[in-house]
Amino acid sequence: MNEQHDDDVVYKILTVDQWNAFQAAQEFTGSAADLSDGFIHLSGQNQVAETAQKYFADQDPIVLVAVSTAQLGEQLKWEKSRGGQSFPHLYATLAMQDVVQHWQIKKSENGEHLLPSGF
Repeated sequence: MNEQHDDDVVYKILTVDQWNAFQAAQEFTGSAADLSDGFIHLSGQNQVAETAQKYFADQDPIVLVAVSTAQLGEQLKWEKSRGGQSFPHLYATLAMQDVVQHWQIKKSENGEHLLPSGF
C-alpha cells in the first residue's frame, strides 16, 4: 500500500564505489539488495541513522544522497518495511538530475557515522 508523505526529500546511502559509478553513469540502477528486491531502497530523514548503522556499519566513508521527491513522481512508493515503518521505495532508475545534495560521511572514533545536523 502506498501511503501519503509530505517529505520533499528522501535519502539514499551509497558506498563510495557506488557513488563514483553513479556520477560516471549519471544514473543509479541499484545496489545488489535493490536489484534483488526490485526497487531502490531509500530512507526518510528520520530513518537515515538507523539505515546507516544497520546496513553500512562496515563502510567508512559512505555517501548520503538527498533526492527530490517531486522529481520521482508516482515511481516513489511508501511501503511498510522494517519494524512496520513506512519506507520510500523507488521503482525506477535514480537519475543524477534528481539529486539535490550529497555528503561524504565519515565515522567518529566510536564507530558511528557523523551525519549532517538534523539527522
